Amino acid sequence: MNKKAKTTNYPKPPDKIPKVNEPRNYNKERPVWLLSKIDMDGDFGWKSINERDKILKIIDRLKSFESMTWADIVGSDNHSIPIYNLSHGAKKRLSQINIHEIEELFSFHLTGKERIWGIREEEKCKILWWDPDHLVCPSIKKHT
Repeated sequence: MNKKAKTTNYPKPPDKIPKVNEPRNYNKERPVWLLSKIDMDGDFGWKSINERDKILKIIDRLKSFESMTWADIVGSDNHSIPIYNLSHGAKKRLSQINIHEIEELFSFHLTGKERIWGIREEEKCKILWWDPDHLVCPSIKKHT
């Protein structure tokens, strides 16, 4: 028995064109928090927070950042600071906790003097310090 081969009318696939991977723009992504480097001790340690309300406000602020992209976050209040601009105490603490090969830390403004410090890598931020008194990198006010 001679059966006719079944034919289909599928279109011919186009010639394959290699995809060019454009560099990923991490500023268009939302932050991802990592806690592997969190410093619980020292002058900027998280153990110093003993108020439940303060912890809840910090968590709320970090949650609010999650609704934003890095492009939305980065600005005059939230920005990278080169290590050489940090206070002597901050640089000393980085050495004590074996963080050596970074060029900058990222500062998140909460309220007034309060800051959260981290190590930004692409869309991720390794939360590092709680700085309630703006001592990691004190700002010098003009005309004082």
